[in-house]
Amino acid sequence: MNITDIKENDHIKLSMTSITVKDENGKTKGIVTNCRIPKTDPRISFSIFSKLQKDLKGTGFHTTSVMSEIVINNNEMYYLHDVLLEKMVSEYLNKYKGNKNVLDALKKDIALIESKKQLLAALESGGIKVIRCLFI
Repeated sequence: MNITDIKENDHIKLSMTSITVKDENGKTKGIVTNCRIPKTDPRISFSIFSKLQKDLKGTGFHTTSVMSEIVINNNEMYYLHDVLLEKMVSEYLNKYKGNKNVLDALKKDIALIESKKQLLAALESGGIKVIRCLFI
């Protein structure tokens, strides 16, 4: 399976050299092999850290927090973006339309989602591909 075959509703589990992809029912859909997680390899980690520092300048995100979701597959860098919060907030907003208490309770989450969108834009403009998925 290719890393680009991961869809937004797929659940993923990271390991040292592979990504296990499961569908909505929990059945294994495939395994992405030949992956490297930069935080486990200091040589790679240093080069990616400096690139991310340049790409993330002014976004308010720390490089170390983004590094944990970076994966290298076939010499391409990918950012694995967990969409669980977006799905939950969207679900609550649709379920409780017009309820001011729910909107007030979700204000921080909505602000976080908006800032993550800026992060994704900064990463994509820096040449890092974003894969939207759900983490297990």
